[in-house]
Amino acid sequence: MAFSLSFENPILTKELRTRMRGAKAFWILLLYLGLLSVILGGTYLSWLTSQERQGAYATQSYDMGRMFYGVIFAVQAALVGLITPALTSGALSLEREQRTFEALSVSPLPRRSIIVGKLGSAVGFVGLLLLSSLPLVALCFLLGGVSPQEICAAYVLLMASAFLYGATGIAFSSFAKNTTSATVLTYGTILVFFFSTLPLSMMALNLSTATTYSYARPFLLGVNPVGAMVAGSLTESYFGLAVPSWLVGITVNGLLGTILTIVALHRIEYPRSDRSGLLRGLTVLFVGLLALLGSGGSGTVSGTAVGVVLLPLLFIPLFVSGEGLGAKRLREQLFRLKEGNPVSGLLFVAGLVVLSASLVLLGIAYMHMANPEQRWNTRTSFLPVAGKATAIVLSALFGFGALTLLLSQKLKNRWGTMALSFVILAAAYFLPLTAESYTNYNEPVSTWINSYYFSPLASLMNLESSSSRVANGLFFGVQALWWINCTFTSLLGVISLLLIKRARR
Repeated sequence: MAFSLSFENPILTKELRTRMRGAKAFWILLLYLGLLSVILGGTYLSWLTSQERQGAYATQSYDMGRMFYGVIFAVQAALVGLITPALTSGALSLEREQRTFEALSVSPLPRRSIIVGKLGSAVGFVGLLLLSSLPLVALCFLLGGVSPQEICAAYVLLMASAFLYGATGIAFSSFAKNTTSATVLTYGTILVFFFSTLPLSMMALNLSTATTYSYARPFLLGVNPVGAMVAGSLTESYFGLAVPSWLVGITVNGLLGTILTIVALHRIEYPRSDRSGLLRGLTVLFVGLLALLGSGGSGTVSGTAVGVVLLPLLFIPLFVSGEGLGAKRLREQLFRLKEGNPVSGLLFVAGLVVLSASLVLLGIAYMHMANPEQRWNTRTSFLPVAGKATAIVLSALFGFGALTLLLSQKLKNRWGTMALSFVILAAAYFLPLTAESYTNYNEPVSTWINSYYFSPLASLMNLESSSSRVANGLFFGVQALWWINCTFTSLLGVISLLLIKRARR
């Protein structure tokens, strides 16, 4: 009895009872199954019509089973992304608006019980919705073409996606001022994540038969819920090892969801606990995992360096922004990584970049050593390109990191600094790429093409090879791209540090 009580969570029990005792949960369940049934019925009628037209060339029943399977899980992937954030984005902000959060705060409940209870009830309800579709999925077994392993893997990956989406909602709900803001931020973040990872699934996925193209190499197929349709029967190759796609998807989504859950836990604790070390440690693990997976089948140094140089774009606004720079000297704050101050955040992001770059280069070197046909000439190919790529990445980190510190000192508003820093970095990275037309290659480039000199991303993309149009349009040629960009970002960092020193006097 004592063993069972030690794992009891009053918040989880209360949330589940409140949700299931009302009529709202059953209306959601009815609409969920009704929508799946209508779409599946429409798919069947469309298939039946096509069979009558094809006559002797009609498809087999197991093809219909694959089609039903793909339709059911594609619709459920979209519904999980729509329903889960609605259940968690107001979990904590509604408590504040109803003035009941103070009662939870002064209760003897640990803060982790609040987060786990709120998140667990939402993910559990989504699991109930998914399980309710089992009778419809059973039609796929009747028609054939689908194995039990694929069904189980698809459900597990959808639950992992539900956990990630729920953790995103509860993280934004922990610091948003109202439920509306939390909901908008949650859905915006999930949309960005969904559509940025969708190409990983769509490039390999044939939606008409819920299979993969024979020429495609699966990569992070299970991270997006759409890829759950085929992840159960596929493996992904990393460093010559065959890893199940569903295992990769669960690992990546589970680790990212855990980070967001700890962010929410850190935000609601009072007095505020110092979990910066734990969050940064998990972030290092997450970035290292992505770097290893990304380098498993990479072919060029500059191509993988593009992924590394994107890390400052994502992490500088998150870790280097803050409410001012404090009263201590910058040199004293730099190595206090557990405190979570903006200055140490710059060193932390630098460590992430160095770690990911090292893992990527080691991975590429291993792949080329394993394949003699793709081996580099180390002196004439690998080292020069790797050195230039390293210089571009580190100078971009220094320049834009120092600029973000300057914005933190001037604005003294973390969210304003974060937003402005992200806009500046996105403009510097991507805006110059609009100078080149990617549809009409006969169209001459404009003088705006020289903005490539100020974009770390454009410099890396043209490091090993570039089109003749770009080479002819640049004032100083392609070979000068990397050192001019390094000079620009380094000067930006030096000027920003001088302005910070002047502002702190």
